[in-house]
Amino acid sequence: MNNQKGFTLIELIVVMVILGALAATAMPKFMNVGAKSHETAVAATGGAFGTAIAMVKAQHTANGSVGAVTNVAGFGKGNIAANARGWPDEATLNTAGCADLWEALMQNPPKAAVASAAGIKYVTAFSGTAGTTSATCTYTYQDNTSLSIQYKPFDGEVIVDDTI
Repeated sequence: MNNQKGFTLIELIVVMVILGALAATAMPKFMNVGAKSHETAVAATGGAFGTAIAMVKAQHTANGSVGAVTNVAGFGKGNIAANARGWPDEATLNTAGCADLWEALMQNPPKAAVASAAGIKYVTAFSGTAGTTSATCTYTYQDNTSLSIQYKPFDGEVIVDDTI
């Protein structure tokens, strides 16, 4: 009588094939986790930015303000200007002004600046003409530059490009 203990070679090969098949089906789900986390970060930041924009407009309206104001009373540190339609804006909006607006609107936001550097998550750019429908602040995510947030101060539109 043979009293050997253990697995046969065939049993071990079957187990390895099963584990290989499981790994092959699960691996693609884990391969894209990094990209998804960047998309989620930009979507969340864009949502917070959009909410801050809407809150300034609401405060401008609640204050009974008519026309442009240099400081929307009751919002943040009192350093947010609003255009004639009540949306956060600066009369001389430019790339640096876009970065300033970002910092002033949100509490503890990811860092934004006019140029990429250590610790900077978003690089700002301004296009168009201040005070017109073409004026746009663009905040490009530095961990994946195909992701961005755009703000159009003329009408308060926030566009979040959060898909790779």
